[in-house]
Amino acid sequence: MTFKKIFIAAVLSASVAAPAFAETAQAPKPGMTQAGQTAQGQAMQGQAQAVAGQASQNGNVVQVAGSNPKFSTLVQALKAADMEQVLQNAQNVTVFAPTNDAFAKLPAGALETLLKPENKEKLQNVLKNHVLGQKVASANIKQGQSQVQSMSGGNLNVMNKDGQVTVNGANVTGVDMNGTNGVIHAVDAVIMPK
Repeated sequence: MTFKKIFIAAVLSASVAAPAFAETAQAPKPGMTQAGQTAQGQAMQGQAQAVAGQASQNGNVVQVAGSNPKFSTLVQALKAADMEQVLQNAQNVTVFAPTNDAFAKLPAGALETLLKPENKEKLQNVLKNHVLGQKVASANIKQGQSQVQSMSGGNLNVMNKDGQVTVNGANVTGVDMNGTNGVIHAVDAVIMPK
């Protein structure tokens, strides 16, 4: 199946995945005041700023990632997989972007193997596993566990437990780095397809 067909399928499946995300701000959790909710949201925004640093948020998601040195390995992988143009032209995407430290956690030699030209299709599948066909701000991730479909066609388990969000066990360490065509949330592990 071509990437274009997978992308269209992912976009069409967004309506199935949409219930995983809140449409409006969440009501306070039991035992937590609205002020507590606000403080928690501000803490998540602080995490995003810490990861984003001085990154410009005036370009598309590839440009936003490229302007942040913490995503240089991801940008290198996008180039090797010939996926830069695809993500630049995609609309309303969410990228769970592995940081350089996340790629460094892969087994020895795994990244180098994925970056080889003969493994381009496998690398594309790994990268598409980090992309949703809908834009999801951190404030719209519902409390509890949800399943959403990635552009690779696989399901991702998104868990929001009291503001700490994980995706297939990878911690979300920075949120809401907005581009003109979507949003990036940093993750501390590479989410491998199953």
